[in-house]
Amino acid sequence: MITALKAFFKRKETFIGIAAALAFQLIFFTVWLTAYDGLLDRTDQLKVTVVNKDSGFGNTITNMVTGNPNISAKKHSDLNEAKQEMDNHESNMVLYIPAHFTEYMQAGKPVKLDYYINQATPALSKQVVEKMAAQLTKAVNDKATFQIEQELGGKISKSVASKAGNNPEVEKIAESTVMAYQNVLPKEPVQMTITKTNNVEGFSASMIPLLVVLASFVGAMVMSMQLHFVSVYLKSQFNKWALFLSRLIINLVVSITLSLMTLILIKIFNIELQQGMFTAWWFQSLLFFTFLSITQMFVVVFGNVGMVLNIITMATQLVSSGAMVPRELLSDFYLKIGSLLPATYGADGYFSLVFGGGNLAKDAFSLLLITGILLLVTSVSILFKKKPTEETREVSLSA
Repeated sequence: MITALKAFFKRKETFIGIAAALAFQLIFFTVWLTAYDGLLDRTDQLKVTVVNKDSGFGNTITNMVTGNPNISAKKHSDLNEAKQEMDNHESNMVLYIPAHFTEYMQAGKPVKLDYYINQATPALSKQVVEKMAAQLTKAVNDKATFQIEQELGGKISKSVASKAGNNPEVEKIAESTVMAYQNVLPKEPVQMTITKTNNVEGFSASMIPLLVVLASFVGAMVMSMQLHFVSVYLKSQFNKWALFLSRLIINLVVSITLSLMTLILIKIFNIELQQGMFTAWWFQSLLFFTFLSITQMFVVVFGNVGMVLNIITMATQLVSSGAMVPRELLSDFYLKIGSLLPATYGADGYFSLVFGGGNLAKDAFSLLLITGILLLVTSVSILFKKKPTEETREVSLSA
């Protein structure tokens, strides 16, 4: 056994394996903990759109929201357009104030604020904006109750004073009357209703974007690594462009065929898609091919070091894609780097496929653009690579 153990440590692959295990821990701890540090301190980056149709107290509510430093809010005049922007992930919630809000509130009738929350987002985003809606409603209730009490007290006092002069007994009766009215006033005159747009029942549906992105990228990373080993072995026998084109064909065929397996698994586990199977098939094929292109690029350009870069890319994509946490809560660094990586558009695309809404065509175009750039960089790298010498040919054959 001692001899066998020594034989293991005579091979560089043993040390590479140990280094890879160490690299995984170092990279994931560093990337994830720095990306999620202070995450909930950035809830002010979540966007709220206010659609106000009331010219009275509705303006007060609008100013409360837009003037709040802890909320990123903007005004919009049309509810349908605001909801469409939310579906396209331009905002996280829409607050609608109906035209009769002030009239009903003054008449003592039930009034409500309507909140629209897009469900085609990470679970954390939905939880945060629902909590935000409750806090906004409470703040409005406090403001409305105070204003009603002030107006009611002022009206009663003025009415009594005009008829009773300076009679102290009458003033006491007026104060008692005001207090009695205040006690019977509802403490929460304003209610809230939450409408969940693009809603799909079941927690498993919300996990599909993360699951597909993770499984696809890990599969692409392992496949590109193995194809790289084969290319190194065959480079003494074939032209470098023949090897590159062969890898492209393999990547394309595997992307198309393996995507069918992905959709079959989604169907087996009863996840309903909001788009047709053909649409989901070509999008998954494009996503997997893009992942193969980026993992291939790193190993072609950087060799074995490219495998470490692939691990870094995987960790970075998982935290910055928006599949687990809303991208709005990330720091500027991870927000910007996420916009350059394909997982962001893959996650957005799958939120559209599973929940509806979004802009699948825009996500697909972004993936095509990234893929084109990756293939161009890989081609340029291959163009300037030197032909293997006789010494490297012997090493490749002996491997």
